[in-house]
Amino acid sequence: MNSYNGIGGLLRHLRRGSGMTLAAVASRVGCAVSQISQVETGTRSLKPWLAESLDVVYGTAGMISALAAEAEIGSVEEVVAVRIPGENTTLMLSRRQFLTAIGLGAAGALPGLKEAVGRLTPTAELVDELRDSFAQLRNAARLTAPTHVIPALMGQVAIIDAVRHSSTGEVRVNLDRLQARLAETLSWMCEEAGDGSAALFWIDRTSEWAARSAWTAMSHYTSIRRSMLALSTAGFAPAAIDHARPVLASTGAPHRLKALAAKQVAFGNALLGLPDATQYALDLTARHLEASDGSDQNSTVGQTSLPTDDLLLMFRATCDVYLGGGPLTIAEFEPRLHAISAASARSGAINTAKLARAYASAGDVDRACRLAADVLDGGGATESRSTRVELVRALTLIRTRWPGREETAELSRKLESVSG
Repeated sequence: MNSYNGIGGLLRHLRRGSGMTLAAVASRVGCAVSQISQVETGTRSLKPWLAESLDVVYGTAGMISALAAEAEIGSVEEVVAVRIPGENTTLMLSRRQFLTAIGLGAAGALPGLKEAVGRLTPTAELVDELRDSFAQLRNAARLTAPTHVIPALMGQVAIIDAVRHSSTGEVRVNLDRLQARLAETLSWMCEEAGDGSAALFWIDRTSEWAARSAWTAMSHYTSIRRSMLALSTAGFAPAAIDHARPVLASTGAPHRLKALAAKQVAFGNALLGLPDATQYALDLTARHLEASDGSDQNSTVGQTSLPTDDLLLMFRATCDVYLGGGPLTIAEFEPRLHAISAASARSGAINTAKLARAYASAGDVDRACRLAADVLDGGGATESRSTRVELVRALTLIRTRWPGREETAELSRKLESVSG
């Protein structure tokens, strides 16, 4: 399989997700229908001009161009493709040098980037353009695998890190905070891609850049992100609780972030099998969410895509599953599953895997296995570490309660094959 097959599958997914035909895309970009078809099937390379045009059609802010440039040199894991705003040019940087420079705040010294950024003027208009690109990439992240979005996000970080040094005043503060948002999103994408060390690197950058711009809410949120990573990567509930507690104890943390910290404490206690402590933390979560008016910038940090009632339901259902229950999740959460997961296919896969465990706890092994199979067959486990973690928990319970079941063994083999 050549390096364009993966990009072709992504392009087909984006086209179908946009409800467009091959002919409609070809008309928009000005090429033959056969060329779009051949690029999607991997029998024809994706030219730079076409990648740029498809980024516009699908609103992917350079993601396609970055992937095409990396595929062209056949070394996706070793480079970062940086699209220069306002120009049809893409710089290729060594990923190792890029990460070192980012850690030192010295991306502007990288060969090629320094000259390119010198042509940019740090203005409010540039900040708006970068924000728009970030919004497009976040939308793309809901539709495709994390590994597809990571290169373009890193390219955006490189631009901001290089240009911020010549900015002042409000523009500089806004660039610093946008860079912190990008780093926080990168931490999620790397976590879901199964790279815990990279996720932690970007959480550290988020903390550093939030502090630089006096963004206390985001600084607090990085403790919550470490708590999440302790569960998804290390599976260690005590560490998750330890990371979340300082946010609850802080007098300066906004109520919404205290709610998210309390939720992490609840998850940790549930995994430790402590129902009373779990319920106390869930009650605390509800009180802080109720006290949060969502009227300032703090309301945009953390999970923001769900209304409070659905958020609480999801938290309660997760704790119910972790404590070995099932009836609450099946009776209350399952009817809302589609609506709660509508914003992201990845979120849907994670929640469906939790529901599979709920059915196993309730004794319905057939339904549990069907749900697990749906997640695996739909590709959700391939693209999400969190989904794989929840599937492991579900299948471990099924194997324990119904040993020797062939269907369970087959599901376990499928999960192992996508877990690497």
